Amino acid sequence: MQLGRHIHVIRQSKGYKQAYLAEVAGVSQGQISRIERGVAKPSFTEMVRIAAALHCSLDEFADDVRGPLHRRS
Repeated sequence: MQLGRHIHVIRQSKGYKQAYLAEVAGVSQGQISRIERGVAKPSFTEMVRIAAALHCSLDEFADDVRGPLHRRS
């Protein structure tokens, strides 16, 4: 799964709107939208902020993006 799509799925599962995630993460709503659509790649700082706002670790993002073949045992 692409990173942006994964962020979108987690955000929606928590019932968060893009505007809320943007506010909590300190990232513009436009940038959240671009990341979710795969138009932009988040900076490391944005990734850390988005993960914190979604109560996820960066490892969780990476595991889901890499898929089951690359997961640590």
